[in-house]
Amino acid sequence: MFPTRRITTSGGDVFRDEYSLEFDATDDYVSLGSDTSLNIKGDLSISAWVNVPSLSGHAVIVCRGNVGSAGTVHYNFRIDSSNNVTLGLSDGTTQDATATSDAVPVDIWTYLVATFDASASTTRIYINGEESVSDTSMGLTAIGSSGTDASNCAIGADSVT
Repeated sequence: MFPTRRITTSGGDVFRDEYSLEFDATDDYVSLGSDTSLNIKGDLSISAWVNVPSLSGHAVIVCRGNVGSAGTVHYNFRIDSSNNVTLGLSDGTTQDATATSDAVPVDIWTYLVATFDASASTTRIYINGEESVSDTSMGLTAIGSSGTDASNCAIGADSVT
């Protein structure tokens, strides 16, 4: 009925079923490469269905740039070690983040959405359709740096070379 889909993951192909991947939060990720279409400069929306069994660190949902290197993270959507959802953004110079105080439920499929409205400098994070946090103090009006960027974007990893 559906065509066969082949996704190459780093750390091995781990498929829960034909429609989802399972990541071990250690070395499994999908590299999306560094195509210029991933250089988001203005408004941003990211959504994902996640099922978190447990965490002993953080779990990256999607990241563009290199976490830990000043000025290189463009966007980082993740679940932290307290199961709170975080959206980190950078304009190439300044980095800022918004985090929920509501934890993602463990062992249940949960729908997460993060948005950035550049004109209002506002981020919002939703858990299962309910707004969990709205942050108007980001101090950013753009994402990414000017010019070209060779950093990769990945699902399930902080940074990919």
